[in-house]
Amino acid sequence: MVETLNRDNSRMARRMQEQTALLRRLEETIVRLEMEKAELFALEPPEAGQVSRLQAEQLEQIVPSHLFATPLPLLASDEEYQSTLRRMATAALQRDDLETAIRHLRQALRLDPRDPDTLLALGRIYRRQGELELAIETFSRLAEERPQDGNVQCQLGLLKTAAGEAAPAEQHFRKALEIDPQDHESAYNLAMLLAADRTRFEEAREWYRRARQTGAAADVELDRMFQFTP
Repeated sequence: MVETLNRDNSRMARRMQEQTALLRRLEETIVRLEMEKAELFALEPPEAGQVSRLQAEQLEQIVPSHLFATPLPLLASDEEYQSTLRRMATAALQRDDLETAIRHLRQALRLDPRDPDTLLALGRIYRRQGELELAIETFSRLAEERPQDGNVQCQLGLLKTAAGEAAPAEQHFRKALEIDPQDHESAYNLAMLLAADRTRFEEAREWYRRARQTGAAADVELDRMFQFTP
């Protein structure tokens, strides 16, 4: 009986040792990744045993932190790590790796779901991918954070136009022009949108004239169609 208990205790001790070794390898891997990122972006290298707040949360989902021999201190503030994630997304975009860029930006939004810079970067990628619903959702969230940004309204107008939602698109273009009456891009896009409706062609021509007068590039065919004389 005693011999059996001794064997069981020995097996349990070995399993605990193996578990501790596994946890340490996980910790060392995370620190190594942090140091690689620090080297890549010329950041302050982490001290031994440190991990970021987000990575600590991710590791906690795999293994409860109380199983570690020592607590895991945090590498940096959420704001610092969010900035690092955005830079990692930029590096991924330079490699044309859109999926990796999206993953980094989504992680950044976990830290601050209302960050305008992250929302803008993510919205642009979704637009580039042709993911209209996701792009519209992301730019709509951005518009809540930047209600007086005419460019955001213009981008929403373009996305709504591409989605076949003419009425909301018109509202966004008009909102952009309320914010900046000299916004020739929104005036031009509004003219193109209205020109698709024959009953509103005169209105479209007026917006095209305004777009050209405020800086829109010349287009011989459109000038002729809208009877615009420079």
